[in-house]
Amino acid sequence: MKYYSLKLKLWDDSVLDDRTKDPKVYPRANGDRISNNNGFLTTSGNFGKIYFENYVDEAPVFDYFYLYNLTSQKEYDWILLDAYDYIGQNIPSCRGFLVSKKFKETLERFEIAKPFRFYESRLMYQGEKLEYYIFHLAQNEWNEFNPKLSSFHTDGQKLEGVIKGNRELKKILRIHPNVNMKIHLNELFDIFFFAQFGYVISENLKTEIEKMGLNDFEFIKLENVDFSQST
Repeated sequence: MKYYSLKLKLWDDSVLDDRTKDPKVYPRANGDRISNNNGFLTTSGNFGKIYFENYVDEAPVFDYFYLYNLTSQKEYDWILLDAYDYIGQNIPSCRGFLVSKKFKETLERFEIAKPFRFYESRLMYQGEKLEYYIFHLAQNEWNEFNPKLSSFHTDGQKLEGVIKGNRELKKILRIHPNVNMKIHLNELFDIFFFAQFGYVISENLKTEIEKMGLNDFEFIKLENVDFSQST
């Protein structure tokens, strides 16, 4: 199975900004106007109940996010996308995005790394509140990582030593940036997070995202890494 790094595009090359004449940037989801945070989301530097590996099973409908341009510091709802990064206060400090219902339903047809949650929210877009979701990928990838079966090769030679965590892997990549990696996980998913590659998706999920016309994503094929499930 081929795997790809999933990234959100930052701008649209086909649309120029009237003021700067540069490609028009995509907005981010700002949570400043959410009135029912109630300790669930990060605000004023304090983590809420939803962050990184922490999750809850019951939460209010977060009402509401709006689209924002950081550079000009203004509301910026010029385009509706299927996933947004966050900005501002009242946002989840977690791995994931604010996603459309269509993207949520697409992901739910595939295997998502566990644990994960979707928290219903509202997104204000051109005067209308739309149904969106906080996608919270609460996994710890190193709990899935099998160091004994994983291996790293450069110039045809296996690197000695056992990689047990992110710090050791970062050190290897600084010394050998083109290292070939065979990474064994206890369980494989169609979407998961891995520190060095960000959000990783299977070719099957990539194909479905494209088929469904979800926008606006960038896919980078992972050339030097092979993910396998430990048996």
